[in-house]
Amino acid sequence: MATTNGSGTGTFDQRIALKPSQMLGTRQVPLCHTARVTGQTESTPTTAAYAPLRYGVHLLVAVAIGIVSPFTVLAWPFALVIGMAIGAADARRMRGEPSDPGQRVFTGVAVILGTLGMLFFGAIIGGLIALVIVVLAVFSERAAAHASPTDRGVARILLFVVPVVMWFVVFPLLGFNVNVRVGA
Repeated sequence: MATTNGSGTGTFDQRIALKPSQMLGTRQVPLCHTARVTGQTESTPTTAAYAPLRYGVHLLVAVAIGIVSPFTVLAWPFALVIGMAIGAADARRMRGEPSDPGQRVFTGVAVILGTLGMLFFGAIIGGLIALVIVVLAVFSERAAAHASPTDRGVARILLFVVPVVMWFVVFPLLGFNVNVRVGA
C-alpha cells in the first residue's frame, strides 16, 4: 500500500489512479454545451466534433414549408432567406462563436430586404402567412447548429429543393392547380 508523503498529495501511484480533475492543483472545467451535444469528454482530442445531421427533422420541416408555400404566393423564398439568416446567427451564438460586425450587418440587410420582398411578392397577406416559413427555417438552422458546415449546407439545400419539388411534382400529381400570374 502506498503512503502519503506528508503534503497530502499521496505517492505517484495514487496520483495516477486519480482523474486529472481530482488531483490537487488542478481545477475541474465544466463541459460546454457543444461538448455535451457531441459527446466530447475530457479525454477526447481537441479536434472539431460535430453532431450528426438529423435528416428526418429537416425533411419534415421542408415538407411543412412546401405545404405552406402555395398560400404565400411567391413570398416563401424570401421567408427562407430571412429564417436562414436569423437562424444562422442564433446557431453561431449556440456554438459560442463570436459575432462579426460584418455578419451582423449581413443579417440585418437580409432581414430588411427579405421582409420587403416577402411583403411585395406575397401581396401583403401571403407575406404575413410566410412568417410561418420564417419560424420553420429558424428551427431548422437551430437543429443543424452543431452539425458540420457541410451538413448545415445540405440542410439548407433540402429546405429549398423539397418545396420546389412539391410545387412542380407533388401538387400536380395530387390534382392541385397552382396558377401564378404576374400582371393583368
